[in-house]
Amino acid sequence: MGDKLFDTDWRTIRVQRREAMVEVALARPGARNALNGELMEELTEAAALLRLRTDVRAVILTGADSYFSAGADLSASQARTALPLIESRRAVMAARERIADRRRGLHCGRCTPAVAVAPGGLRRR
Repeated sequence: MGDKLFDTDWRTIRVQRREAMVEVALARPGARNALNGELMEELTEAAALLRLRTDVRAVILTGADSYFSAGADLSASQARTALPLIESRRAVMAARERIADRRRGLHCGRCTPAVAVAPGGLRRR
C-alpha cells in the first residue's frame, strides 16, 4: 500500500517531502494559482492527510512559479452551482466543531507548524 499524500496525482497542487518538512505548492500557473473549488478540495484533502502524520515536523505552503496566489478565481465562482442547503450547513457545522475541539484541546495532541511563503512579501491594503 502506498502513501496517499505523496502518491496521489494531484491536479492543482504539488506535494514534495524534504526530510521532516513537506512543501505544498499551489499549482495553477495558467490562472496565477487562483483558488477554485478543485484547488480548495485538493488542499483540504492534503491538509487532512498531513494532520494524521507523525513524521512531518513542518508544512510549507507556497505557489508555483513566481507568485503565491491571485486570490479567488472569480470566473470559477460565477460558474459554480450552489450547494444544496443541507450540504452547506453540514460543511459549516463541521468547521465549527473542529474549531471548538481545538479550543477544548481535543485535537491530535501535536500541532505541525505551517508557513506560507509568498514571493515579494505580503502587502496590507
